[in-house]
Amino acid sequence: MPQIEYAPRTDDVGIELNAVSSVKEDLERIEAPTLVVHSRDDQVVPFHHGRAIASAVEGASLVAVTGDHMVVAGLLRRSCLRR
Repeated sequence: MPQIEYAPRTDDVGIELNAVSSVKEDLERIEAPTLVVHSRDDQVVPFHHGRAIASAVEGASLVAVTGDHMVVAGLLRRSCLRR
């Protein structure tokens, strides 16, 4: 079972999203409560990208999990199957 921890929001990662300003602008327009779930062990999409997304969305929370690139999909699938 993957470990889950809370990763506090940090505003020092905006540099990553500034390179793709249209994405940053889209993220900044989100007004809905937002939870970003990202694996610290993801070798395909590095963790700092998840942190950058959470920082760009006002009030977003970031939950860090351990596991490979697809661990989040597995967590979501198990959650849906339980319902």
